[in-house]
Amino acid sequence: MCIIHKLRKISKQEFLIFLETYITSIIVRFKLMIFSFKYIQKKLKNNSNSTNHSNANENELIELIKLSLKRTKKYTPFRFYCIEQSLTAAAMLKRRKIPFTLYVGIYKNKQQFETHVWLITNNNYIVEKGNYTFSIIQEIHG
Repeated sequence: MCIIHKLRKISKQEFLIFLETYITSIIVRFKLMIFSFKYIQKKLKNNSNSTNHSNANENELIELIKLSLKRTKKYTPFRFYCIEQSLTAAAMLKRRKIPFTLYVGIYKNKQQFETHVWLITNNNYIVEKGNYTFSIIQEIHG
């Protein structure tokens, strides 16, 4: 089935969140190619003291963002791994002033190191941590 037919079946709100996710992911991808991660990290950090509050609307929105990240990964023509997913979700949450924590972890697998980036908000994984025991090397609160 064509993507257009599939997207016609979802609600207007789901479609708008998907569209925002898709466009934000393109912007994030270009920023990763142009700027250092340190620069992007500064832009994500929260300068205000926000409390970790959640309500039903926020939880519903968080679930929509998770779903739209999966859709974007499925339909995007470019790379959309954990770092792009986490930064895309972080940008969307920051826009809505929803607090989040982005983690960068490292894991030694035989002779090589593997890195992973995941994001949590309101005790809910937006981008999953995975099954490995990662050593957290960076934690960004937004």
